[in-house]
Amino acid sequence: MLAIIPARAGSKGVTNKNKRKFCDRPLIEWTIEAAKKSKSVTSIMVTTDDPDLQNCKFVNDKSDFLVNRPSAISSDNSPAIDYIKHALNQINEGKIFDYFCILQPTSPLRDANDIDILFDKVIESKSNCGVTVVEVPH
Repeated sequence: MLAIIPARAGSKGVTNKNKRKFCDRPLIEWTIEAAKKSKSVTSIMVTTDDPDLQNCKFVNDKSDFLVNRPSAISSDNSPAIDYIKHALNQINEGKIFDYFCILQPTSPLRDANDIDILFDKVIESKSNCGVTVVEVPH
């Protein structure tokens, strides 16, 4: 399974949110580490328009694909399907994935086990997709 990690630069709500530190580590690092530890994830792709992340040693060393996302699909109003299609089109010929997942850096408490449990449920139920949600009190 390919893990696609979207890390857009232009967040208006929380500036530089993907690089913001949570427990002394940037949010994106938590997500990449969870993907690395997952038994279900076989490759990691970071898709970003952020030059800092494109040049970040951690991101480059830990991801299998680093995709430079065009500004045309990096705005607040850009639908997720646009960066997903762009990311999937960047995969080298001969590389085939039966599944992919989107792991947003803004969920640092998600761990490898969470990824694996969802993937197992998708396989067991013969579904073609799955999503995790958490009920909020309001």
